[in-house]
Amino acid sequence: MKKILFILLTFLSVSCSQKKFQKNFADFNLFPDGFKESSGLIFFNLLDGYPTLKRALKSVEINDFNRRLNLALQEIHPIDITGALRAVQFLFLEAKTTLQSTLKTTNSLINRVRTGNESSYNVLLGYLEKLRVYPKGIIRGLIPFSGEFLLSEYRSKNSETIQNLMNGFANELKTTNVKNLFIKTEDIAYKGIFQNSNVRSGVEEVLNGASDSSLLTDKTFSQNVVNLSYGLGDMMNKLSGFSDSKTPENVFKELIINLEDYNTSGGAYYTSEYSDATYSSELETFLTDVFVASKKLIITPSGLTKSTVSSDDSSQTLILASELTKNLSKFDFTTSMSDVDESLKNLIKYDYKGLDRSYSNNGSSVISALESLFFVLAVVDSYGYVWEDTVSCSNNTGCTNWITAATGGIMSVGDTLWSLQSIIRSSDTFNFKNILKLSSESRNIFKNDVELSTTNSKAVNINTYVLKLLEKESIGATQPIESSTADSVYVKTVPWVMNWMKKVIYEGYGPYYNKNKKDSSGNFLSPDGSIYITDSTNSSAKYKSSWTTGDYEICLEKSGSIYRWVGLGGRESDGTTVTHPANCNAGITAPSNNTWKYTIKEITKTDSERAVDSDEEAFYKNFQWLLYEKRFVVIIPARAKLHSSVQFNEALFILAIGNGLKGMMGLKPNCGPNNSLTDCGSYNGVWNSDTTTSKTLKLKEYNSKDTDLQTFSDVAGDSVLFIEGWGYGTDGTSTTLTTTLVLPTLVYPLLIPDPTSVFGLIPPVVSQHFDVLERLGFFTSNKVKPSEVSSYWASRNKLTPLVVALAKTLDDQVDASAGKNPHSILTDLSKILARPYYYSVADPVSSDTTTQPTNSSPPTIPHLRVAGLSSTTGLRSPSMTSGEYLPNKNYRSVISLLSEKTRKYQDGALNLVGKTNLLTGLVKMLATLGSDAKLNARKQIMSGLRKVVNEIKVDADSPSTSQYNIQSYFKELKDRIAAYPDTRSTNLDSSDWDGVNDSVAFFRDYLSSTSQYSLTKSLEFALTLISDIPPSSSEVTALLDVVGSILTNSDGSRNYRITSIFTNDIPEMIYKMAPYGRNTYAMMGSLGKPGSYVSFLEEKMSFSPYLINDMIIDLERLTVSDMIQRTSNDEFSLLYSGGTLIKLFADIYQFGRKLDTYGFPFADGLNLDDTSGQANYWNRLNMILSSK
Repeated sequence: MKKILFILLTFLSVSCSQKKFQKNFADFNLFPDGFKESSGLIFFNLLDGYPTLKRALKSVEINDFNRRLNLALQEIHPIDITGALRAVQFLFLEAKTTLQSTLKTTNSLINRVRTGNESSYNVLLGYLEKLRVYPKGIIRGLIPFSGEFLLSEYRSKNSETIQNLMNGFANELKTTNVKNLFIKTEDIAYKGIFQNSNVRSGVEEVLNGASDSSLLTDKTFSQNVVNLSYGLGDMMNKLSGFSDSKTPENVFKELIINLEDYNTSGGAYYTSEYSDATYSSELETFLTDVFVASKKLIITPSGLTKSTVSSDDSSQTLILASELTKNLSKFDFTTSMSDVDESLKNLIKYDYKGLDRSYSNNGSSVISALESLFFVLAVVDSYGYVWEDTVSCSNNTGCTNWITAATGGIMSVGDTLWSLQSIIRSSDTFNFKNILKLSSESRNIFKNDVELSTTNSKAVNINTYVLKLLEKESIGATQPIESSTADSVYVKTVPWVMNWMKKVIYEGYGPYYNKNKKDSSGNFLSPDGSIYITDSTNSSAKYKSSWTTGDYEICLEKSGSIYRWVGLGGRESDGTTVTHPANCNAGITAPSNNTWKYTIKEITKTDSERAVDSDEEAFYKNFQWLLYEKRFVVIIPARAKLHSSVQFNEALFILAIGNGLKGMMGLKPNCGPNNSLTDCGSYNGVWNSDTTTSKTLKLKEYNSKDTDLQTFSDVAGDSVLFIEGWGYGTDGTSTTLTTTLVLPTLVYPLLIPDPTSVFGLIPPVVSQHFDVLERLGFFTSNKVKPSEVSSYWASRNKLTPLVVALAKTLDDQVDASAGKNPHSILTDLSKILARPYYYSVADPVSSDTTTQPTNSSPPTIPHLRVAGLSSTTGLRSPSMTSGEYLPNKNYRSVISLLSEKTRKYQDGALNLVGKTNLLTGLVKMLATLGSDAKLNARKQIMSGLRKVVNEIKVDADSPSTSQYNIQSYFKELKDRIAAYPDTRSTNLDSSDWDGVNDSVAFFRDYLSSTSQYSLTKSLEFALTLISDIPPSSSEVTALLDVVGSILTNSDGSRNYRITSIFTNDIPEMIYKMAPYGRNTYAMMGSLGKPGSYVSFLEEKMSFSPYLINDMIIDLERLTVSDMIQRTSNDEFSLLYSGGTLIKLFADIYQFGRKLDTYGFPFADGLNLDDTSGQANYWNRLNMILSSK
């Protein structure tokens, strides 16, 4: 064996010594390839003409380059390496033409970027150079998927699944819908950047505001923007319904079917109620009307608001939405709220009484609290009427109990009397219509020394507005009856309630305050910043623990030529302290400086109770106090003959007190435990919570002269009605002031003939819906008193701060004297959302009994389709059952359709929203933007938003071609929904409905927080990037200019290049790569995961000292170079040569060294000898990897 080895070595040494076999080991052609001259593309010289790109490659140390690549490849299965190479091979060879087209289009885009607006491009380059040194990987951050995601997909899905997903995505990109979406997006951008200067200016302002340092240094605003985007995606990950049983795909399929059935012409349930010409529920009309109404929060008509300029800057126009953000931020808890969306879910879960609609045996209504809220707003802003009052009603002849018109939400005395079914007309003079008419014409009634009469338009009669009769500390913003100041706003119920919300929550009129909120001087502060005076006895305090009513004087004739002033509590002029009247003729003057008032005591609160720990605790306690405890007092004075046989007048006072707004809803006479008319007199002045025989909660004895009110109820929501009448005996000549004729035999039968058939002074269609307002406090069927707030804290409604902030925003702009009522924005929107319930009709309720005259020409009034509606009953009916005042469940509003497919199931789109953080992010974002520290940012964002929204029009606006017509989109949406279910299977799992599945998947996959390729994550990175390196105003302008350049050709014509790339080129390339999609995922995932090969390149690769402009120019030239765009498949085509090379690599990976006939370890069928002109595979690879 040793001899054999020695001979072999000797032979080799001799052989190698021959000149013919001597080699120069430094010669790069050490292994000759058989080619005498180099031809075609040479690998290491490919980028010689593109120095910035070559510099990037040369900047990486070659040994590290190879080592890190090798380490990354070692983690990938050879099969996947082969597959990934095949994908690139097919992309380069099979999709070569498509790839060339994409690169050519890309070239034109780059060229437009660079030359479309050169000055803006140069400005933008400066910003890009700043981004270049950003320490985080920008490209990695902006790409919506990560290496970890690709590996996760690789591990969890097989090849067929991923191939189908890729092909499905490509198919979707090629659909007409997606192509139209891209075209519309480009059109919107083009119109906004080029055609409409207002939109362009507005977008710039919004972007500059978003780049303001106050927002960039505080990341909460941008994070809330991100959370909004996440919320849209996250709702597609939820299951709807109270049992979490329905997929979002089916939610939206069922919504489409319902919208077609109820809101499109020809729908199964599209009846005349839905197609009402004035109040249409037809989808296009409905959406248009909602937009027009909502738009007023940003573009507010000057005729609606007190001011037309912004409180931030007098040079800017008032924007209510901006004011809303400021008001929301006045609470210190709104920027850190959580689970706001849960409150939306609960508004759908519970009915108006706070009962869980999931159950059918608990007496709950099928109508959600959310739908009821809009319904009751529409009701309250519609209820109120003008009563016929021209006839004296001294007998039946010509005397009516008709209404002649609607007041638009202003409740009158006639409405309350009608609600009690009082005797408004009769065959004699003893009826309220006559009593009040004669009383108001007497000119003998005074309040606070002001005459209340028809003569001075301050009469207390059947058409007097009820809210004007409220007393002092309970009247709110309404002008009292004795005032001469014009007020056509706060006499309406909705503005009055909204103002009270503002006063109690913001302005310190509630008893509770945040003991930790002080100014530098140690003064306690209300949320609006005003000083909160804790001493409730201080005359300057807004919250008063006790207060007095107005003083009233009624002139009565005691006997012939003897006259007296008579007031509350049987006070009587004595001729000294209060002088007697000389007569009771018209034009007399009331005595001054009297104190004939009643004292009203609020429910007692200790100082320690009132001082709470936070704004939020004060908010909810004050809100509940307004609902259940605040004393509201109404006094109706009259000078009346209390029977047709009586020839003299008496002084009549009807006093009503309600504990909170809830108490007002229950105002009615207490007629004892049996609710009997015969007991009304004996229970006069007894609080309604007390029906015991002891009558301990009696306000006072009605015949007790010269006394104040004695007993107040502390029961939440309690109420009391107290009637006192004073005169001079049965013949009117008694020397002593008495109550002989007043109670109980005369007044109560006149006021409430049948206690069992009526609900109270407040019309039942209003009072029986009030419970839904309680849901703004807490989600429970119980009354939550302020002292119980902590016990129910977890069930508080977290949407209410937004509602109250809106109330303040609107109320701050009321000009009552000029009739400017911005609250109409909310009520008008509610009436739209209440369709098809809301409509107008000739009043079906024309008289209280069939024996009384029927109005042959009843007025047309706003109406709502309540359950008890008929040809003779409706909104004004005083004595239907409670359930008959509820919305008719057979109709479905859009709110209802969004809430659930079928009543009570809570399985609609809004239920999905309620399971996200979408509203939480919105509330926190608005509150953050509204803070004083964000003033500059807010001004710019809101001003810009206003400019943009002002250019969004509807058909009625006759929009120009440069403006946006949103109604055309609504029409298109309506048409698609109307046709969509008709051509599809009734089986929602059918592939016919895959379009909906794909849309849901799009939101879930590209926006949700759990998606591994969420575009929201890219948005989050972009906002962080902008926060770290904010662009200047000029750079923002430059960016828009450059983006605009992409959308047009050099001659200004449109090109739709981006649409072409995404809907034509990319799908074709995906098809070629899809069979090897899983392998590609593995390759890209391993190379791209953090710390792997791509991370290495991001860290080490650089094209310095070249500039970004140099790189852009090189890329522009490269994309249209001959080696890229060459059509022939030869060695001068980079795509062909590269594809061929990669095919060879793939062959080696797949087949190893067995490149030829099976069974030969290394067959060489090409080389005959070393001088052959042919080259085997080994030589070819040597040529590719070394020489070329």
